Amino acid sequence: MYSRKIIRLNPKNYIGQTAIFVTLCCHQRHRNFANALLCNSTLEILRETAITRDFAIHAYCFMPNHLHLLVEGLSHTSDFLNFMKTFKLRSSRAFAKSHGTILWQDKYYDHILRRSDEFESVCLYVWLNPIRADLAQTMGEYPFAGSFTRQIPHGFPDQSPWHPPDRCKIRA
Repeated sequence: MYSRKIIRLNPKNYIGQTAIFVTLCCHQRHRNFANALLCNSTLEILRETAITRDFAIHAYCFMPNHLHLLVEGLSHTSDFLNFMKTFKLRSSRAFAKSHGTILWQDKYYDHILRRSDEFESVCLYVWLNPIRADLAQTMGEYPFAGSFTRQIPHGFPDQSPWHPPDRCKIRA
């Protein structure tokens, strides 16, 4: 039998006022979010889940085949793993009801921000994604990137955007 590699930290690391960068990929990398109606309906589910699970969404970007988020727990009882489970379940059910297929891959990538990681740099990384993918020319132009807590700058950023740690480092 095959066993799945556990990619999560101890669950206690995901409780409280913790900021986490997340990437969720569409099942088999399908370009589900090329559909504006799906982006908007999934964004509404994200907003509702953030409110009910006590999370702030500092940055989001729906790329055609994946979603980037910067989320932060707002209380000492905020549970990121429960937030993600709820969001994925609600959005998957809505998608399956209208499309009859699977929305998300089983796993997702997350990175708990360290004190040295600057929020604004992580937000810039998320918001610059459409420009790097040639889906937009300037920040704020792409309709499926934004924030529930911050303003997207419309000019070129003064600081360099953050980059997620390498997921697969080759060691000699």
